[in-house]
Amino acid sequence: MTLRGAVRSLHQRRTAVEIARSARGVRAVQDELRVDPRDHWWDEELRGAALRALMPDDSVPADWLDAKVTAGWVTLTGEVEHQSDSDTAFAAASRLAGVGGITNEIEVITAGLGG
Repeated sequence: MTLRGAVRSLHQRRTAVEIARSARGVRAVQDELRVDPRDHWWDEELRGAALRALMPDDSVPADWLDAKVTAGWVTLTGEVEHQSDSDTAFAAASRLAGVGGITNEIEVITAGLGG
């Protein structure tokens, strides 16, 4: 199955691919969807929204993570103690309208190693 067309966010793109893969009889999914956010945000507005999306999780101190945005592409940086925290941050950013893509550069640091 080949998916073509436009979706409004990276989250919608990922969801469409997951739904297609789960359909009965589908052996493979070719993702040719493009993210075309109709709500074009300025990069600084999108950065602010991304930072706000990262804040609700009390297990990850807000000052441990940062987001940079260039032409709608979000780059997440910082340090967390668990891979699940990095995954949660990625998922939060991917739900934002206007995100054309995400690079996750968050490092998982295990306490007690290397120190």
